[in-house]
Amino acid sequence: MGARIRLRRVGRKKQASYRIVVAEQSAARDGAYIEAIGFYNPRRQPAELRLDLGRVDYWIGNGATPSETTKELILKARKGGDAKVKLYAGDEQPEKETSPTAVRARRSERTKPKLKEAAAAPAEVEGQIAHDADGQTPAEGDPVAEAHGETADPDAAREAAAEAKTESEAEA
Repeated sequence: MGARIRLRRVGRKKQASYRIVVAEQSAARDGAYIEAIGFYNPRRQPAELRLDLGRVDYWIGNGATPSETTKELILKARKGGDAKVKLYAGDEQPEKETSPTAVRARRSERTKPKLKEAAAAPAEVEGQIAHDADGQTPAEGDPVAEAHGETADPDAAREAAAEAKTESEAEA
């Protein structure tokens, strides 16, 4: 049996990426292989392709036949990529780093603004002015609003409540 250059599925469920491998034709899709010569990740935009063209030429020279998909990927790699597939060199990293520390850093950057908003919310509630039943702010000097203990100044409302408490204690 001859060798074949084909894709070997790796990755989690519903998050497939592929190794480009040289395997015996009789081997299972995800089974044993002779050599891994590249990597293909179609989930990125544009898709990520890493391929050792020197090893591809070596295996084709020794009688290995590429599958239809790998034949297309090899052609794109020889052209240097296209709009849908970006070719990366062996040591070159894609723009977005996927190490666990980099992922944690990106996640914390996304949650920091939410945490700041949540911390600021109680302070904003304390500083709000009292509103009457119609949603209107009571005007200063309004005798009806002052009779009910509502004022435009929250500090003045606290002082009025404290005075009322001391008056009731003095009468008792």
